[in-house]
Amino acid sequence: MIVYALRNPMTKEKQRLFFMHWWGVGRSQGLAVGLRADLDKMNIQKA
Repeated sequence: MIVYALRNPMTKEKQRLFFMHWWGVGRSQGLAVGLRADLDKMNIQKA
């Protein structure tokens, strides 16, 4: 899986929100496992 785009279309919001576009090839279960592993490595704060 790769991230092929990272964008922020909203320029004046107080909480920064980014949209991340992923691309992957393979079986859905394998992609889901890979995505979960990548998300677990990110510094995500729950609202």
